[in-house]
Amino acid sequence: MMKDKIKIVSGGQSGADRAGLDFAIANGFPYGGYVPKGFKSEDGGLTKEKYPNLIETNSTDYKVRTEKNVIESDGTLIVFCSLSGGTKLTVKYCEKHDKPYILINMKDDILENAKSVRKWLNDNNIEILTFGEHTVLYAILLKKGVGK
Repeated sequence: MMKDKIKIVSGGQSGADRAGLDFAIANGFPYGGYVPKGFKSEDGGLTKEKYPNLIETNSTDYKVRTEKNVIESDGTLIVFCSLSGGTKLTVKYCEKHDKPYILINMKDDILENAKSVRKWLNDNNIEILTFGEHTVLYAILLKKGVGK
């Protein structure tokens, strides 16, 4: 059975990562995750003051925080338009560390995808979730009970 409020783990990049953190904070979800040394981000907007629960790694390499976040999570939700770059790397780390993940194509029906995500979360007893790409949209839908 899925907990009411799973912990959201994020690497804090701009876009979906940051939106996921902001969503978690605004809605009372526990959050955390690893970020590159110096709170390095694409847009420079990631700060310890704004996101005090994030942990700084010893490396500025984004790959280090991605792998640590996969390891520290129960599973990874990846919502994508195309599998490339960091998304492919995240899948590689999930497979390397034998962590469950689900790939959700944004081109597919959003309600069916939401149902699939709910089932996956329950079937895998996910309490700590990391994510990639456009996942914040799905978090909002799941909170609102879409796909029950």
